[in-house]
Amino acid sequence: MSAEVENAPVEGEAVDDRTGPAIAVACSRCGERALLRPGGLCPACVAAIGLAEDRTEYDEWRSRVEAGIAAGP
Repeated sequence: MSAEVENAPVEGEAVDDRTGPAIAVACSRCGERALLRPGGLCPACVAAIGLAEDRTEYDEWRSRVEAGIAAGP
């Protein structure tokens, strides 16, 4: 069993975002689990939309990230 599963909080337990354990969460685009998900996307999806010729999806993602930063913690 991985340390991630062993250290995951119990279902329904409150977790402090700043001090709680890191938990891999599914990417909203591809479904892969990742610890780092800026704007809801895993690093592979950020790279894919950043390198795509059509910048529409990247621009939407960037707007979500900027809005999250502006809103603060």
